[in-house]
Amino acid sequence: MDAVRYQGEDISHYVPQILYVIDSEQRFDSVQAALEFVKQHHHENTQAGAHGLQQFEAVAAQTNLVVVSSR
Repeated sequence: MDAVRYQGEDISHYVPQILYVIDSEQRFDSVQAALEFVKQHHHENTQAGAHGLQQFEAVAAQTNLVVVSSR
């Protein structure tokens, strides 16, 4: 994936979180505000993501086929 730049900064790794807080949570009305929030809570989000991945891998290891669907 190409780098996503915002005001000269590569924010590629923040994009999914920015989109989530703007669209799903509707907490912010600007990329700048969402980016600041995501940066402040990046450590928490990283830990939650790692925990979710561990849970997924534990379940996936117990199955022969995993079907992932999105809307």
